[in-house]
Amino acid sequence: MSKTQTEKHSPGPWTAHIGAPLYDEDEYALGDCQVTAADDEHVADCGGLTNAPANARLIAAAPDLEYELGGVADALAGGQIVIIEPGSVKAERIRAAIAKAGPKGD
Repeated sequence: MSKTQTEKHSPGPWTAHIGAPLYDEDEYALGDCQVTAADDEHVADCGGLTNAPANARLIAAAPDLEYELGGVADALAGGQIVIIEPGSVKAERIRAAIAKAGPKGD
């Protein structure tokens, strides 16, 4: 986790729910483009926004991106050289976090 993070967010991973409405505990429809945290806590409502599915995916990827890249950023800020070998577990985890945020043909 990045040392620069000062506020705690809802625990990840976060999930984008696109195209099917979610409901709260009172059966109130939250919309058809939502982001929820690992504990099913509501994080964001992207419904009705331009590019809502892409926005929801980017928001959902935020904890993964922060986790995977935060340490790299801290190391670079501390003057360390960071080498991430292609095909390494770290490289694949970074690639997966970026892919989670990426376009799905919206």
